Amino acid sequence: MLSLPLAKLSTAQDAAADETKFSWSHDTEHLMIVVDTFGARGPPSQLLKVVQGTHVRVRAPASTTHCRFKSAHPRTNYLF
Repeated sequence: MLSLPLAKLSTAQDAAADETKFSWSHDTEHLMIVVDTFGARGPPSQLLKVVQGTHVRVRAPASTTHCRFKSAHPRTNYLF
């Protein structure tokens, strides 16, 4: 398991395909990126989570997730 601090999480609600504007919300407190590896048989699987305190905000298979995360360090970004 790998955990890294996250500076900001921006999310938007799903919208119709013809929408041109989105309503974004931003969170900046107590955020962590967690890459969890699991599986007893066969190749291991990876799960990507964004955790805020004890609440899991995002959970997705790391193999199908392409996300850019801005870290708490001002010059570091994570791309999964």
